[in-house]
Amino acid sequence: MKKEHILVLLSLLAFLYCLARAAGLSMTHDESATVLEFASRPFWKVVTNDPPRANNHILNTLLIQFFSLFGNDKFLVRLPNVLAGGVFLFFTYRLVRTIASGWWESLLAFALLVFNPYLLEFFSLARGYGLSLGFLMGSLYFLHCFVEKRALPHLAWSMALAVLACYSNLAMLTYFIALALVVNLSLVLSAEPFDRRHWLKANGAILLFSLVLFALVFTPLRALVREGELYYGGTRGVLPNTFTTLVHNYLGGENYFGDPTQDLFLAPVFILLLLAISRNLVEGGRRGQFDTAVAATSLLLLMAFGNFLQHELLGTRYLIHRTALMYFPLMAVVIFFLFKGSADWLKLALLLPLAFHFTARANVKTVQEWWFERFTEDAFEYIAAQQPRDSTIRLGSFWLFTPTLNYYKQERGYTNIIGPNLDFEVPGNKYFDYYYLSTPDTVKLHPDYILVKSFGDYCIMKLPPDKKDIQ
Repeated sequence: MKKEHILVLLSLLAFLYCLARAAGLSMTHDESATVLEFASRPFWKVVTNDPPRANNHILNTLLIQFFSLFGNDKFLVRLPNVLAGGVFLFFTYRLVRTIASGWWESLLAFALLVFNPYLLEFFSLARGYGLSLGFLMGSLYFLHCFVEKRALPHLAWSMALAVLACYSNLAMLTYFIALALVVNLSLVLSAEPFDRRHWLKANGAILLFSLVLFALVFTPLRALVREGELYYGGTRGVLPNTFTTLVHNYLGGENYFGDPTQDLFLAPVFILLLLAISRNLVEGGRRGQFDTAVAATSLLLLMAFGNFLQHELLGTRYLIHRTALMYFPLMAVVIFFLFKGSADWLKLALLLPLAFHFTARANVKTVQEWWFERFTEDAFEYIAAQQPRDSTIRLGSFWLFTPTLNYYKQERGYTNIIGPNLDFEVPGNKYFDYYYLSTPDTVKLHPDYILVKSFGDYCIMKLPPDKKDIQ
């Protein structure tokens, strides 16, 4: 079988994996809040982010509004990001075809970009991260084409997709600025003679898309800054915050070498990345070429430096966890070029653990960032089935589960269910018929509540009718 067919097959399997997760996973806290709070707003309030919330990923919210015209089912509201997963895989395939040669090299490039269970999670969730990653991958592919061929249409596509990435997730603004700088570096440092006219045309395109982006994000971004909504992130630095959480999230909960597994991998991954950065820049300088390896490396470094400058000058936080997802594809491409042209056994030595880890982490049951929502849909279905629809149910829950329970109540039309509200503390009264919470927190409920159903580390507690307070 040809390597192209293998890549297509792997892409199809990865897409089916995202599809299965989108259909099977319970809705999660932030997804439900997006549907209930943001997608229910009028169009103008969505695009101006009024009232301002950092969780309103504008393009994602608008697409949810569109797909909700056909129903509010969880698969429909997740469909924009599922399709973005297809975009990500399509451009990954295109990029791998152009930068890799041979079986093992192609498989390694694909594995570095795709065999990332944490990254793939976001192509199954109704959040803007999957959209932004799909557009980012397309932007990277067309940047590669521009660096290699210097054709302005490729630049236009790269910048346009970068604009869409930013509109899906404002954290991508760092990427957009770094991209504009890398394009200029590629024109100035190219082995070909400097063409001032070509440079002016390229920067004219960059300016045009910068103005489009400014028009789209200025108002919502200003609102977020004004309301102090940009509070999520780290304060210690790119390495201790961004890099560390990327490695930890990639590994997930797999403790291959006991509890310190996640920290044990920090030094080897950092050394590998440092070697790749050094090799790409030194080789590029030696050949006098600003190629894709140098462009990707420059992008990665400029993004990290941009995050540092933002923190020092504007007081914004360092990207962590899901807000730092944009680093994964760039790190993958940078590391790939370290192995490009090396012996097959070296490529295989990296490919095998990547494939093993992916198969160990792959599942259609839980979401790493919102692990606590694994059973929320099952819990709601159990509670809703306990009494007929013409009988009132007072439902309570700890605040983590409230948006998702309310989503299912609305989506399935259970008007007989009252609540739940955002309980930041487990109440000690006897108001609720059923209460959903983590098992250790059950001691905070009134002692008259009894356990009726357990779901792993979570449970449903019921107040027997004869124990209710007279209302």
